[in-house]
Amino acid sequence: MTAVNTKTWTRVKLGDVAKQVSVHEHNPRSAGLERYVGLEHLDPQEVRIERWGDIQDGTTFTKRFHSGQLLFAKRRAYQRKAAVADFDGICSGDLIVIEANSDYLLPELLPYIVHIDRFLDHALRTSSGSLSPRTKWKDLAEYEFDLPPLDRQQEIVSILREVDGAIARARKCRDSAYLVREAAVQDRFGKRSVSTLRRCRVDEIGGVATGTTPPTKRPGMFGGDVPFANPGDIGRSRFVRRAKRTLTAAGAAVGRTVPAGTTLVACVGFSIGKVAMTSARITAFNQQLNAVVPRSQDDADAVFYALWAARRDVVRSAGLNTTPILTKSAFSALQVVWPAPAARERFVADLVPVELVVDCMTRSEEHTSELQSHSFTSYAVFCLEKKKSELQSNSFSSSSFSFFAKISAVHVYYHCIL
Repeated sequence: MTAVNTKTWTRVKLGDVAKQVSVHEHNPRSAGLERYVGLEHLDPQEVRIERWGDIQDGTTFTKRFHSGQLLFAKRRAYQRKAAVADFDGICSGDLIVIEANSDYLLPELLPYIVHIDRFLDHALRTSSGSLSPRTKWKDLAEYEFDLPPLDRQQEIVSILREVDGAIARARKCRDSAYLVREAAVQDRFGKRSVSTLRRCRVDEIGGVATGTTPPTKRPGMFGGDVPFANPGDIGRSRFVRRAKRTLTAAGAAVGRTVPAGTTLVACVGFSIGKVAMTSARITAFNQQLNAVVPRSQDDADAVFYALWAARRDVVRSAGLNTTPILTKSAFSALQVVWPAPAARERFVADLVPVELVVDCMTRSEEHTSELQSHSFTSYAVFCLEKKKSELQSNSFSSSSFSFFAKISAVHVYYHCIL
């Protein structure tokens, strides 16, 4: 591994090389501003803002930001929301606007620095409040780290952007695969099939159960081998891949568990409508999820697709409450498309090659996101074992999966500040 020469790097505090900007604009439309950014528009671990709201639709936000400034979510820092906008606008008061001093710190490097685990740990340690912990700029400004010279910063930024580009290409392929799955599932289990296929209640295709959480203050409940799923563990993959929390055997005994092949549906909160299937031998799940255990394991895939096709109905049925919720009884009564046995078997078989593509695209995106996460964990400098131009010129090929070859060409060496 190539060593990193850090003799010219300087130990600094964030407040030495960046500042908080607190400017308010009470008439944003008169000032020519069109967009606003709230906490909901920042995606975890993303360094660029890709979503926003239109000021003309109405907003109470007044804090102003400029293109190139960083917006850092001071509330619930563990959500890892911090990104740079490439436009001017106004934002939520729960976002700290930070501007790099370009004489010392490249603005393009700042978002990578604040996504380092060590920085986020600092933000969490300095947060106060139990239900909605918040940190303050004066505390973030005390964070210390090693800063390389500007020319080295430029090199770091250049190569990190190469990795970002590879991640974006992987996600584009993943999203295309999801669109294929959406069309294929809706064609077989969606509303367009109602004229030829019967509908039935959810509790007719499987047993319905609502999850529960073991007592958090009772010792010996958490940290074992049993996955403890919550809506945050459900992505766009068909399966619950990795539950962030686990239960012990004692915790599972007082919780609620289901076998592999059970479909979980989020029925409470802003994740409502998420759907995934369990793959572990047993999985525990919390009260925000309803589980549908198929009457027969042969129907496990069909149950998943029927519920996945109906996920928007779950959202609509929850209404417009402040906290969306679909009760167990209302969920059980929800109507889904349920083909005859022979048709179910044929439809599931039709979807096997689609799922193979979706799974491969999802894994490639996860692989590159792990690479990005590694760069956040360490104060990363990426170099290529092959020519840098190879990463730039090669395009992703879904048939040859050359993306994996490109990622394997990336060799990480870093100055660790953990």
